Amino acid sequence: MTVDAVQTVARGPRAEAEAAALAIDAEPATEALTYSILEEDEDRDVWRIDAFPTSEEEQAALVATLAAFPALRVATEKLADADWLAMALSGLPPVRAGRFFVYGAHDKGLAPPSTVNLRIEAGAAFGTGHHGTTVGCLLAFDRLLKRRRFGRALDVGCGTGVLAIAAARTGSRVALGTDIDAPSVRIANENARLNRARARFVHASGLADARVRKPAPYDLVFANILAPPLVALSQDIKGALKPGGIAILSGLLRTQERRVLAAYASRGFRLERRRTHHRDADFGPAGNGPGGPHAEHRRLVDRRRGGDRCHRRRDLPDQQQRDLDRGSAGRPRPGRRSSADRQRRHRRSNGRRSGRPVGPVGRREQCPHDRRRRPGRRRPLGDDREQRRRGVP
Repeated sequence: MTVDAVQTVARGPRAEAEAAALAIDAEPATEALTYSILEEDEDRDVWRIDAFPTSEEEQAALVATLAAFPALRVATEKLADADWLAMALSGLPPVRAGRFFVYGAHDKGLAPPSTVNLRIEAGAAFGTGHHGTTVGCLLAFDRLLKRRRFGRALDVGCGTGVLAIAAARTGSRVALGTDIDAPSVRIANENARLNRARARFVHASGLADARVRKPAPYDLVFANILAPPLVALSQDIKGALKPGGIAILSGLLRTQERRVLAAYASRGFRLERRRTHHRDADFGPAGNGPGGPHAEHRRLVDRRRGGDRCHRRRDLPDQQQRDLDRGSAGRPRPGRRSSADRQRRHRRSNGRRSGRPVGPVGRREQCPHDRRRRPGRRRPLGDDREQRRRGVP
C-alpha cells in the first residue's frame, strides 16, 4: 500500500478520454481502481479523468495505461490527510430557492416549517440543488407558481428527481421524470419515497417512450440537460406540451444561447423570461474555468398562447428585428411604427426644416426636433448669427 494518498488527473479530448476509460476498465491491474470521467469544458472539448489508486502497483498500471494516449495531459499529486466525509458535507449546505428548501440528512434540523422542504442526498445522480442550473429551475418554477398551478409536469433528464418532486409537492397530479441513466432513475424513485411525493421516474431515452406519451399533454416541462440534447428534443418537447404550456430549459452556456433559442423559436415558442447564474447556487465560483460556467436559464412559453411573434430581443440587428416586429403577415405590430411610417415622418421633418409650406399655405412650422431655434420663432435676415449659419460673409 502507498504511504500517501494520491490523485491522478488526465485531461484531453472526449474521444481520447473515453478510450482511456475503456482501457482502464479492461486492464486487470486497475479493475478495482476508483475513477471518474466528466466533461470539464464543453466549448473546448476538454474531458477529465480523476483516478485514486490505493497501491503502488495500481498507480504504475494506471500511468502505463494513460501513457498510451498522448493527447491526454496527465498529472499526479499527493492528497493531504483530511476527514473527507466532513469536507464533502461542508460543501453541501442547504439551498433556499424561493419557497423550496433543499437539504441533506446532515442538515435535517435546519429545515424551516414555512417552506417546501425537499430532502435530496448527494450521490451518483445529478441535482442536489447546489448547481446553478438546478437552483435556477427551482426559482423559475417558484415564480410561475405565483400565477398558476400545473396539473401535469414532466422532468426530462431528471437526475435525482428534485424538479419533479418539487412539482408533486406543490400540487401536480402527474409528476413524471425520465433519464437515460438507470442508476439515476433508481435514486430518483428512492427520493420520491423519502419525500412522500407522488412522483414517478422511468428509464427512457427521449420522449417517444409510451410511458412518457401516455400522460401527455403536459402543462409544464423541465429540461435541465445540455445544449445539444435541448436542441435535438425541441420538437418532442413541443409535442409533449399542451397549447399554452411552459418549458423551463436549463444547462446551456452563454455561447449556446442563440442556438437553443433559435431551435425553440422555430418550433413555435417565444422567450418569456431569462435568468443567468454565474455561480453555483451563490456559494462561490465553480471549478470549470475562471469565474465558473455561465449557465443560462430560459423559460419559454408556447407561441400559441400569446400570438405568433417572438419576444423582442435587443441583441438582434435592426433588419432582423424589423422582420420580427412585422410578423408573419407582413403587418406592423400594434404600437410600433413601421419603417415606411418612420420614413414619412422623417420626410415631413425635412420639409419643415427646409422651409417648404406644410399645412396651410404660407405657414412655416419649425421642426420640433431642431433645437437650434425655438419653435415658431423667426430671426430677421440681418441677424449676424443667421448670416453665419448660411455662410454669408
